Amino acid sequence: MSVRLKITQADPEGASQILGRYLLGMIYTKLHVQVFAVLVLLLGWSAQGNEPNAEGMLVIGHRGAPGHWGENTIAGFRHAIELGADGIELDLILTADHQLAVFHDWGLNRLIGENQLNTEYPDRAVVIDGERVWLTRDFTMDELQVLTVVQRGSCATAEIDALANPELRICSYEQALDLFDELRLERSDLVLYTEVKTSDNYLTSEEIDKVAGLVVNE
Repeated sequence: MSVRLKITQADPEGASQILGRYLLGMIYTKLHVQVFAVLVLLLGWSAQGNEPNAEGMLVIGHRGAPGHWGENTIAGFRHAIELGADGIELDLILTADHQLAVFHDWGLNRLIGENQLNTEYPDRAVVIDGERVWLTRDFTMDELQVLTVVQRGSCATAEIDALANPELRICSYEQALDLFDELRLERSDLVLYTEVKTSDNYLTSEEIDKVAGLVVNE
């Protein structure tokens, strides 16, 4: 399996130290890890008239294919590869029960929508700068996997159809890796970029230790 781990942090020196430490940890576990120099992001990319660069540049589905399906979802990842991407990129957030959720935002509002959040978890919002926000990290994995990503591009289905599609629910890192293994049965050269953000609203530096251990174990 080809896995790239990217850690984003405001402090460049701290980020390089963290990245170096965990790349060593992942190499020790015999995962094939590379630091990438060039990454082409797939933002609602259409396969029509698009082919991977003849000079070897990779086309990566950034959060899947969010112009077609909800970002960071199984449906989006699968569709990115169907469009011809060379791999996928996903984001990780640590849940309240210390599992890895595949989700980008520190708040659930944008991708889930307040209608769904008020229905499922009406009393779980916090007030930040006068706005009600449902913080992703305040929920367990089981609680998050009740929710469906309904923010999507122009060629996605209606919201009622999205809510009925299990591949549009928030997924775990384990589920994403299972899909990646499945896709690699037909295309063994696919690559996976895993991004972890560190900040007050994402992960503290201390929590990176937990995330790195979970990533390696997966």
